[in-house]
Amino acid sequence: GQAPKCEDGEVPVIGDPKDPEQCKDKYWTPSLANVCSDQKVSQTSNCGTTRTKSGTKKCGAKKGCWEQIGFRSTRPQINYLGYPNAKWTCTDDGLEPDPSCDLDSSCEHEHKWGTRDFRCLPCNQ
Repeated sequence: GQAPKCEDGEVPVIGDPKDPEQCKDKYWTPSLANVCSDQKVSQTSNCGTTRTKSGTKKCGAKKGCWEQIGFRSTRPQINYLGYPNAKWTCTDDGLEPDPSCDLDSSCEHEHKWGTRDFRCLPCNQ
């Protein structure tokens, strides 16, 4: 009969793969390179051992840059009090958001002359 086919890079296991004396965990499937780092995957070794590991692939929201897409004036009812720190609506503390943002998110910047609208778009290279 023919020997069982091995996956690329796998060394055939001689003897009973379940025998701890015979088998050493060397190869694990599936590869962690195809699993996002925020996800866990159950891997099986060449000896049939299982383990849970985090993936190594960088995934998640694509990052972009804030671009001003509009402006709304508050005149003629100008806001004389203004916003002392020109408040941002997309951050918990009203401070300026991180320069890198998740694509397609939006933000408003309120200051005493009006409101500027921002959208997260692909950064200009």
